[in-house]
Amino acid sequence: MKVFLAFLYFFGSILLPVGLLLLLAIIAPPRFLLDEEALKAMQGPPGSWRGILPQARAKASFSCAGALAGISGQQEGGTIRVLLFEGEKGAREAFEKYSEQAAQGSGVHQSKGPGYHAYGIEEKGIHGRVELVGRLILHAEGPDPGLLESMMAASGVVRRNPKANWMSNMFSLAYLPYMIMGFLLYSGLQLRIWNRVGSWAAAVAARPGVEPVGESELRRRLLAINQEDVPFQVVEKRGGKLEATWRLADAKWAGIMSLNKVSELRVIQLRPCEERKVCRALDIGKSVRATADGLEMGFSLSGFFFRGIIFGQWEYEIQYGFTFREGKLRFEKVYEYKFNHDELKKPIVEVITSSGWEYRPVLFISKLLGG
Repeated sequence: MKVFLAFLYFFGSILLPVGLLLLLAIIAPPRFLLDEEALKAMQGPPGSWRGILPQARAKASFSCAGALAGISGQQEGGTIRVLLFEGEKGAREAFEKYSEQAAQGSGVHQSKGPGYHAYGIEEKGIHGRVELVGRLILHAEGPDPGLLESMMAASGVVRRNPKANWMSNMFSLAYLPYMIMGFLLYSGLQLRIWNRVGSWAAAVAARPGVEPVGESELRRRLLAINQEDVPFQVVEKRGGKLEATWRLADAKWAGIMSLNKVSELRVIQLRPCEERKVCRALDIGKSVRATADGLEMGFSLSGFFFRGIIFGQWEYEIQYGFTFREGKLRFEKVYEYKFNHDELKKPIVEVITSSGWEYRPVLFISKLLGG
């Protein structure tokens, strides 16, 4: 039950803020309202465009797939474009493709949100913003990012919404630093909470009625596990750590015109705390696989590294290949392993809890992060 509640909290802490942001985006009043009279004029001849882009020079029509009308003009050293669609659905469908095309070349210098796409192209000294307003797409581009919103507001086809509030501007560039700061603070807080919740779910309490032994005695008992028939070895490391290491596979073999190597390790890192009679445990997994292909003259390397809490794990793998042994080329089994995390964990937990100490798995060993 504890493990279920821990996973429920992990996923809930991620989905809750995402859901909250989506809810705020849905209920937020729009920043702009459409001027229906101006939209009618957009579909007329150029002579009826007087009130559209009133501050722009060299106004001209331009086309976009699915749009009823489009007008562009030069304004404040940049360009302002307006696209009108028959309905909001058509505008939404065109917005994604149009904004992606407009932001080409910006690389990482862009931000997106519900109904907007801001970008910057450093090589050209250009900043741009594409915004979806009902069945209208507004696109402002220029050297000064601070003028883009005023260019849109002065487009003549929209007017500012008097009911707009902080939620309306939440996804604008002005609020971006605050959103990043809030995300970092929330993430830092959650890392500590995740560590505590994970430890609470996976901790094994000391055996009742057992007088706790000293740290030196606990270390001696853990190292004595090496004398038992176990598939791993406990060793002391620098910084007061102990590590129980199970080398699952460490093999080299040849395939048809290829050379292969695999290394698989599973480790439990232990940090006893004399004051609290708690032994913190960090699960570590390491895997490296390499292949040199003679036919394609290629080399591939893959692997993974894991640090955290393992609630349960079982693995089985077998590999056949060509090996050189005793001066002969043989085709044989190069490695086979079965791994059950309980086989590594249970003897260690038994020693720790029977010594009057608590076994406490952690996501992060650092006390700063709640370890």
